[in-house]
Amino acid sequence: MPNANSKDWKDPTPEQMTKTVLDKVQDGSIVLMHNGAKNTPAALPSIIKGIQDKGFEIVLIKDLIPEGEYFTDVQGELHLMEN
Repeated sequence: MPNANSKDWKDPTPEQMTKTVLDKVQDGSIVLMHNGAKNTPAALPSIIKGIQDKGFEIVLIKDLIPEGEYFTDVQGELHLMEN
């Protein structure tokens, strides 16, 4: 579940969107943005810079999901299935 929702679908200004994300981003955050939102392209450079300035690394969700068969436990942790 994203905890740094940009709310870009509400068409905030790039500055408002940047503040919304940077106020919420923390270690392990998932930032939710939509590729069709009006001001997302303009906000993205300052959001990326702000996240990096806070010392966080930006990674893709797909890079966090293990390859192979896995299951999710009741705490939301992923576990690889053993063959």
